[in-house]
Amino acid sequence: MVLDYKSPYFQYLEKDKHESALDDSGLKEEDLKDEKFLAAYRKYQEIQESDPILSLIKTAFKTLHKMQVFLDNIDFNLDVDADGRPLYKPKDVINDIKSISECRTQLKELEIMHKKDLAESGERIRGDAEVGLFDD
Repeated sequence: MVLDYKSPYFQYLEKDKHESALDDSGLKEEDLKDEKFLAAYRKYQEIQESDPILSLIKTAFKTLHKMQVFLDNIDFNLDVDADGRPLYKPKDVINDIKSISECRTQLKELEIMHKKDLAESGERIRGDAEVGLFDD
């Protein structure tokens, strides 16, 4: 399945992942619109994303997005205090943008590394249960 970190599709680009999975499975685009398929897909995605580290990474990405929205709304000409001085200095805003870029890159690397660790880990299974005698 394309959502599974252990899947060979994990390393593919999103577009290639989708097309390859369709080709390999024999499914058609219209099959993906089936309500039962969609419910199963969403549930599997929810299970995959229930990992606490991935949840924290997702929260960090949301925070970066909020910062982007904040920065998008800055107007150096209108955002002034009662004395007409700018609330934000362009130099500080530029530094904030640089830090967002660096943080995003680090989060993306952390996400990829953690998913790879999850995929390679044979000892942990979902729910923090232990692997049983007959589990693969």
